Amino acid sequence: MKLASLFALFALGNAECQLDFDMEGKMLTREIVLSQIAADCNEANNVTSIYVLNASLPFDNENGTLFEGLFQVQELAIWYSPNLQLSSRLLEDQDNLKTIMFEHNNMPTSFPADFFSQTPYVETLMIQYNNLTSIPPTLFAGMGSYLEFLYLDSNLISEFSAEQFIDLRWLETLILDNNTLTTLPVGILNSDLARLVYFSIEYNPLLTYTLPRNFFENVTSITDIHLDGTPLQFAPDFSFVSEGSYSYIETISMSNMGLSSIPATMFANRLDRLTTITLENNLLTEIPENAFGCASSPSAVCQNLVMLMLDYNPLTSLHALAFEGMTYLETLGLQSTNLRSINGQFFPLTHLKNLYLSNTPSLVLEPAAFASQSLLINLDLENCGLTSDLAGIFDPLINLRQLNLRNNLLTTLAETSLFGLTLLSSLDLEFNRLTTLPSQLFNRSVLLTQLLLNNQTNVLGTNSLSSLPLGLFNPLSILGTLDMDTPPRCEQGIDDTVRPGSCRSIYTVDFSGTRTMWGGYVLSGLEPSPDEPAGGSIGWIIAGVGLVMVGGGFLYTRRAKQVTLNSDSNAGYTPLREADNVI
Repeated sequence: MKLASLFALFALGNAECQLDFDMEGKMLTREIVLSQIAADCNEANNVTSIYVLNASLPFDNENGTLFEGLFQVQELAIWYSPNLQLSSRLLEDQDNLKTIMFEHNNMPTSFPADFFSQTPYVETLMIQYNNLTSIPPTLFAGMGSYLEFLYLDSNLISEFSAEQFIDLRWLETLILDNNTLTTLPVGILNSDLARLVYFSIEYNPLLTYTLPRNFFENVTSITDIHLDGTPLQFAPDFSFVSEGSYSYIETISMSNMGLSSIPATMFANRLDRLTTITLENNLLTEIPENAFGCASSPSAVCQNLVMLMLDYNPLTSLHALAFEGMTYLETLGLQSTNLRSINGQFFPLTHLKNLYLSNTPSLVLEPAAFASQSLLINLDLENCGLTSDLAGIFDPLINLRQLNLRNNLLTTLAETSLFGLTLLSSLDLEFNRLTTLPSQLFNRSVLLTQLLLNNQTNVLGTNSLSSLPLGLFNPLSILGTLDMDTPPRCEQGIDDTVRPGSCRSIYTVDFSGTRTMWGGYVLSGLEPSPDEPAGGSIGWIIAGVGLVMVGGGFLYTRRAKQVTLNSDSNAGYTPLREADNVI
């Protein structure tokens, strides 16, 4: 613990007190501060925190003496001031301050150049959302021995000088996001920032700025780099790590930058600790061989890379060796791309657990698409235009838990489509074109707890399951959620009356474990009742389930292994008989 902190703790003892001022746009005066101290804290030495909300603080002599004599304050926050003009005297006597927050204020002028000169022990400084257009070059002078976290984001600052961050030897986090920066000075990441671990310049209009080759060479301890939304250019030989240097970088985020290619040298040098690369929402059309330097680097490199996000790029191809060397990758994002086929590109990814391929509307899955993904847990193939038989494609995925096939063009499924998925717990088949399901489809997926089918007969773009085979759901003894949306309808005559016998079919089914159906309207464990529906449709009556909501009413069933398939018509419904095990 630092010496100043020890002195502060000794002086404070147990008598800590917080002052809160919500001024509703009015002036905060010295008299108000003294009155609040007397009412809440007894004496000035007990005040440790001051929070000022929505107070007007125009520049005058009194502004500078507001907190005079409050020697033990460790945290000061001024938020949402409609008129904040700061006097250099405001922080007099505040040499125990550890945290300062100026956020969401209207500051028509910048800070006085010596504003923080009497607060050398500040560790966290947050100057955010204040509409500031500039920062005095010497504003942080004298804070280098303790300042660790500096937030200057969400202002209107157009430039910084290299001198502004000199001597900040303890700085760990520097955030400059959402300003109006068009350039960065040479040496902004100077050698004094040797402890810097988190650097972010997201969403600045650096349209004509080129990041030089060794921009990060002085910040050898950096772990997180965030450049998202910043349309800068990279020097042709740019690299995150200087040749021969050791890197602590763990996360590199470069989404929404307009990148059309990845510089060949960007990941060329040692990035031994890198865990996450994010390149979402760029203009990448291909991932070339060894784009991330994993194949040609020493064996230790890329062994910690667990997440690669390439979503929302117009990718049309992946080189056969694009992911070579990424043996330990666990999450790969390829959503919303233009990929046409998957055939062997994932072979090196033997530890992959999460694969996102949704919204890839012309995707073709070759037979060996997932041949080496035996550890995969979550596979998202929503809206991929899948039409072909999927038999055998999922067989290697022996650990898969979640499979999303929603919103494809599947019309049939082979009985063996899910045979390899013995641990599957969630299956989404909604918004396909299925007209039937094979009787043994779920025979090996006995751990399924959620099944989503969204059946809407004769509705374009949804499943139209007019009937289901005998015993289809028998293996699903622990199914907790079945979403059919609407049950199959009865065959109707030309006069909209139900044809006799057209909507009655009895199957052997055990749904004793079911808890929710059709948005949560099926419950279990209720006592049988002779009540009939209040009106409307008669839907599926599931044995082993206590309450089914069908149309506008409720129907109670015995806990028997029978299911009666009925439906509705405009002419009403046919009451179920006691022989159908329904009361």
